Amino acid sequence: MLTNYERLVVKLVCLVTDGLPLPDPDMIERNEERVAIEVCRWTKMTPDVWANLTEVKREPWIQNVLDMMEKEQPSRKPRGSKNAVLVSFAEPLIVKGLTYKEIAARWNDANPGADTSAASVRMAVQRAKGTSNKSEHVR
Repeated sequence: MLTNYERLVVKLVCLVTDGLPLPDPDMIERNEERVAIEVCRWTKMTPDVWANLTEVKREPWIQNVLDMMEKEQPSRKPRGSKNAVLVSFAEPLIVKGLTYKEIAARWNDANPGADTSAASVRMAVQRAKGTSNKSEHVR
């Protein structure tokens, strides 16, 4: 289960990279510098100040940046991008052998308030591939 700090980092990286990386501790460590750059760029905070903040003290700063980004660029994501992000999230997990149900649970964990079902994951992936096998059951 992700901490609040980790959820915020995942969201910020998603906005900056136009895609949702897998929410795992390695991804968060790999993107610490990117998060610091974005927070400092948007808030004019110095990197030294950022480096001295604990994760708990960083959370409101990241949330502030997310809010500013969403206000400034409300149409940043193209139509249908939620499914595109879901598919980019799901495909590597499908390759690893996870079921649609397990993928939906991970997606919902990474996106509080999301209530995505296994069937929704399956349909989004099928649409992205241009296939629609109605006889395929949700795993």
